[in-house]
Amino acid sequence: GAVMTVVAKPKTGKATITLTENKKDKKAYFTLTVKAELVGIEIDHEYVTKTYVEGNKLDLTNLVVTGIFTDGSEAELSASEYVSEPANGTKLMNVGTDQIKIKDKSGQFTQTFFVNVVAKSPDHIEITREPKTEYIEGEEVELNDLEVTLHYDNGDTEVLQGVDYEVYYPESPLVLGIVGANIRVVYEDLEPVMIPISVRAKQLTGIEIATMPTHEFYQGQEFNVANGVLKLKYDNGSFGETPMTVEMVSGYEADVLGPQTLTVEYEGFETEYVVTVLDVTLVDFELNTDSVTKEYIEGEALDLAELVITGHYSDGLTKQITSGWTSEPGEGDELETTNTTVTIFI
Repeated sequence: GAVMTVVAKPKTGKATITLTENKKDKKAYFTLTVKAELVGIEIDHEYVTKTYVEGNKLDLTNLVVTGIFTDGSEAELSASEYVSEPANGTKLMNVGTDQIKIKDKSGQFTQTFFVNVVAKSPDHIEITREPKTEYIEGEEVELNDLEVTLHYDNGDTEVLQGVDYEVYYPESPLVLGIVGANIRVVYEDLEPVMIPISVRAKQLTGIEIATMPTHEFYQGQEFNVANGVLKLKYDNGSFGETPMTVEMVSGYEADVLGPQTLTVEYEGFETEYVVTVLDVTLVDFELNTDSVTKEYIEGEALDLAELVITGHYSDGLTKQITSGWTSEPGEGDELETTNTTVTIFI
């Protein structure tokens, strides 16, 4: 085989390659660049950023690192030929003076300089998720979905907890006509953030009978809704009441006996209830005989022309009964001495 040796004289420059084959030397020449051995480093950090805000990344873009070699030569080292502690691009989190170490790749030589790290400061707050902003009168303000993010002057962000900030809003329950209605979010002395809200009128969604009105009538009796109250249901979940009026109700027929279903209408909504029309019946009656002839001669005819009969009816009314009744003995019968009692039948 062939044996090849490389001899470099001097440290840099032209090197001689000697090729020995079968004990005969064959020589060839070419230029070989040989670097001298590194014996130290120097750094120039004049244009390196030396003031940072907590959390900023170390920036060594303008750092110049020079290598010093055994032959007395100097050369600028590339970023791949040295390392830094902390590494370039590392977030600086230690507030105060921070030492930066620059080392060659072998770690034999070190140079240092210092940077100043100041604490980050809150810059502004942002609403990153809005709460409910559209309301119906009577509703309470809801903040469940509210998310507030704090921005720092170094670009960092932090989602704040509810206890970290203050929220101001119109008094609940909300009413119509609030001028400039806003939810105002405040964090320390930063500029507050306003979240506009709107409040619209509640809308009726249905009705039902809360208190039943009169629901039994006697035939011919005039209709009424005494004590009747409607329950009003709104789209904000609230309820209200309003007295019933005769004008709200339709379907009543005074002369039709039995149950009747009536319709109640209020602002476009309807509900129903049942009333019963009862037959009017005689409960009892009274006789007024003050003007009736009570003394007769045997054989004279009974005279009840002046008899007054007053009836009491199931509808609470009273009226004079002029027909439909009979007597024993009857009107015009000849009386005998044994006829001492007259009975009225209705």
